[in-house]
Amino acid sequence: MGVNQRRAKFLRAAELRETEVGPTPIDWLIVRMDELTDAERPISYGIVQTGRHVQNGVPCLRVMDIHKGKVKLDDLITTTEEISNAYRRTKLRAGDLVVPLRG
Repeated sequence: MGVNQRRAKFLRAAELRETEVGPTPIDWLIVRMDELTDAERPISYGIVQTGRHVQNGVPCLRVMDIHKGKVKLDDLITTTEEISNAYRRTKLRAGDLVVPLRG
């Protein structure tokens, strides 16, 4: 998705270029999401059912834990090591891109 009309007014026309996804800033790269991922860690949905809360368990990130682009660490739910290991490819690492799907 390119720059929307509301935001485009803040960019000078000379700074935009037309791409297959619409007008974008000239210094942006347009790539497919799967080109940004490691083959060992493909795009993942996350843990769908975390199970019961486990004291000192493995923290799980939810959409509601993200506020204004920052992760709020004060109210994370937790899951068991077993459930976490079943979804090990969804464990977050530094630099990972998180795309909230609802909420």
